[in-house]
Amino acid sequence: MGVIAESLRNISKAFSKYVLVGGVAFCLDYAVLSFTHQVLGWPSLAAAAAGFCCGVVCTYLCCNYWVFTHRKMREHQAREFAVFTGIGLVGLLLTLLFIGFFDGVVGLPTELSKLPTEALVLLWNFTARKIALY
Repeated sequence: MGVIAESLRNISKAFSKYVLVGGVAFCLDYAVLSFTHQVLGWPSLAAAAAGFCCGVVCTYLCCNYWVFTHRKMREHQAREFAVFTGIGLVGLLLTLLFIGFFDGVVGLPTELSKLPTEALVLLWNFTARKIALY
């Protein structure tokens, strides 16, 4: 198998795992968003931020121990976590912007606004983390 084909196969495998991890993290994120918004009465953006933070921690652990076989910063875990978190913060900003748009401008309920938002942020997070960390 050629180098390019092998590289594409590895990226495809990692992306498939990342999507699965993203699904688990999304369920956690969505549950926290729904609970804090509907049960606790938090504003939609605060609830979205809380859910997103829980999802980031889940994703970090899964990425480091299952999704990616190579970690560029394995020896510098504090730096690795800082970069991972920085990428997550950009993802959080995107999440807040997209939910604010879909919720406030388009008029979708917060929980439905999360669905297209998650797809867009998933692409950002995978690409940025693959380039910077893995």
